[in-house]
Amino acid sequence: MNSLTSQAHYFIGVSIPKEIQERLSNWRKQNQPNLSFKTWVSEGDYHITLVFLGGTPEHQKTVLVKRLMEVAASHRSFDLQISSLQTFGKSESPRVVWLGVNDSSPLNRLQVDIARECKNLDFRLDERPYRPHITIAKQWKGEGAFPYESYRNEMIVPPHDTIFSVESFNLFQIHLHRKPRYEPIHKFQLQGKG
Repeated sequence: MNSLTSQAHYFIGVSIPKEIQERLSNWRKQNQPNLSFKTWVSEGDYHITLVFLGGTPEHQKTVLVKRLMEVAASHRSFDLQISSLQTFGKSESPRVVWLGVNDSSPLNRLQVDIARECKNLDFRLDERPYRPHITIAKQWKGEGAFPYESYRNEMIVPPHDTIFSVESFNLFQIHLHRKPRYEPIHKFQLQGKG
């Protein structure tokens, strides 16, 4: 086994509150028999990625944790609001089905600061524009088209539950062969709201 495959893989992200996780999981259980995706995200794994890191040596992770503590100390907690169901790829055969979040300057500033620290530590990051989202399912494999029009206006999360407070972010370790796959190993507390 070479060193790349033996390294643990990580990402930095925002956890989703348990009550919203439960609603997403219930929606998955109701719709999974009728919607053919290769992968469905399990309860406990719903999150919003801030930065994907990939394979990371231990010494690099140790320095990163210190830098992320500094980033967290310079940001205040904030509210996020979940928006509608959307897709990456063709709507009839999506690569990913996800819930968006409404535009948030505090979230965007936090993501930019975290990404800058990661780049300063020589992490190779995705250069595509940041699109915060909660992945629900991946890789449509149905015989026909994904019925996007039937689902895009569906209220997966009721309006009174769509807003939640982001008071921290996490460094997650990825475990491909277990559920939940994503283990929060370091929590970074944001400052209280201004």
